Order: sequence, then structure tokens, then C-alpha cells
Amino acid sequence: MRQVKKWRYYCDFCKKSGASRYWMERHEKYCTSNPDRECRICDKLQEVQEPLKRLLEVYEKGNLPELRKVTNCPMCILWTLKAYFKNTTGEPWDAGFDFKKELQEFWDEENSVPKYGEDY
Repeated sequence: MRQVKKWRYYCDFCKKSGASRYWMERHEKYCTSNPDRECRICDKLQEVQEPLKRLLEVYEKGNLPELRKVTNCPMCILWTLKAYFKNTTGEPWDAGFDFKKELQEFWDEENSVPKYGEDY
């Protein structure tokens, strides 16, 4: 019989865990529960990511329609809603935001645009 100890790594911001330190460090960098996260969607769109503090201020003033005027990035909207509802009795989906649908629409649009060098 043999006995093996294996390390388990946990995200400091959410409940995700894994056996790979590399993947958990990568996850933490982009985790939507991380207040200082980096947004890969904003990066892909070549847009400047708005700070969480500003997004929360906008959301508190006018809710989702006002937030969409500042950013239309599905990941940043989810990030804002998770941070807002963290200390309230509601849940992020109570805001009327369908993350899966919006992210799918983003990727459908992204994949339909011809890339440089492709025929138009």
C-alpha cells in the first residue's frame, strides 16, 4: 500500500478549488469575486476596464440601464452585480441580468466578424 499527500489550492475570493497551483493562480486573476480582477472580455474588445468602485457607484444610482451606458461587457456587469449583492439580501440574478445569454451573444457576434486577412 502507498500513501500520497496532495496539495489542494483554494481561491481567496470564491469557493473554487483545484489541484493545480498554476490554474488556481490564473483563476484568481480573473475571478469575478476578485475586486481587483482583470477582465479578459474588455481586453479582447480592446476597451479600458472600468474600476469596480466606479461601476458600483453607477449601478447604485441607476441600476442596470445606467450601468450599460458605462460598460456593456457581460463579465464586468456580472462582477458589479456580485459585488453589489454581496452585502445585501438579494442575489445577482434578481437584477434581471442573464449572464449566460449575454456572454453567448458576445461570442456569437465576436465569431461572426471576419478577421484580418479573411474574405469579407
